[in-house]
Amino acid sequence: MRPLAVMLAALAGCTAPDYGDGHLQCAPNGACPSGFYCAGDDHCWRDGSAPPAGSDLAMSSVGDLGAAAIDLAPPADLALAPSTCAALKGNVVLCDGFENLLGLAGWSATASNGSPTRDTSRAYRGAASLHSHIDGAPAMAAPVALLHRSDLFPIAGTIYARVWVYFKAGLPASFEQFLNFADNGSTGYSVATDTGKVTLDDYTMGGVYQGSATLMPLDRWACVQFEIEQGSTTAAIHIRVDGQLLADLPQNAPANPAVNLSLGLDFYGNAVAIPQYDAWFDELIVDSKPTTCQE
Repeated sequence: MRPLAVMLAALAGCTAPDYGDGHLQCAPNGACPSGFYCAGDDHCWRDGSAPPAGSDLAMSSVGDLGAAAIDLAPPADLALAPSTCAALKGNVVLCDGFENLLGLAGWSATASNGSPTRDTSRAYRGAASLHSHIDGAPAMAAPVALLHRSDLFPIAGTIYARVWVYFKAGLPASFEQFLNFADNGSTGYSVATDTGKVTLDDYTMGGVYQGSATLMPLDRWACVQFEIEQGSTTAAIHIRVDGQLLADLPQNAPANPAVNLSLGLDFYGNAVAIPQYDAWFDELIVDSKPTTCQE
């Protein structure tokens, strides 16, 4: 394997870099350069090749290529970007890339038939992410693996949330929520999936529950944005995936003032058995002004 410095120098001075097998993370939608394919380890491998047994080239800041591991993830400079949360500190209510070496600082965990942990094996940016793991559970067990916190509130007016999510293939068809705002009366609103579709679950009094025709992207990082106008019986509530508004979901619904946030997996009230399942969350932003996928 060539030294990283040589590779970076080559990248800077040529228009057609000579990529080595597995040096690149698959871009969104499984895209790789011509002559490469997106393999099961989420990296690009030359046609006819395959990841070696025990490959440690999974996306990480501390793999074979060192802290500047090369990938195709945005931004398009082919370098694994650091978390943006340090730069956003003081400008947003919360930005958490789960980089804290002390663990999931500031959060409280809830787990049943599962566990939420800080994970350095997969990240959208930086070195770590939140990993929600479900062990599997019998019907009606309602397994959960989530973090929650209430110190962000009150947030006046509209709440804007942005999080990068990675759902593995095999997403159970049963309803599960993964980005949830609730009040003390156990009512609220969340982004969820149901039969694989991105779903709005507004469980306030007179709320709505509806799935979009848009399927939750699997086996890649996806940007999910959630916008909730509080304090109105006809509040604006919008969900975007990879920057695209899901216009087939209700754009207005009741919304009580939020007092806590949950992030993770919550197969609430599942009527069937849930198999083992994993999802990852990274670069979470919560604020009182609009967010973007690029922040």
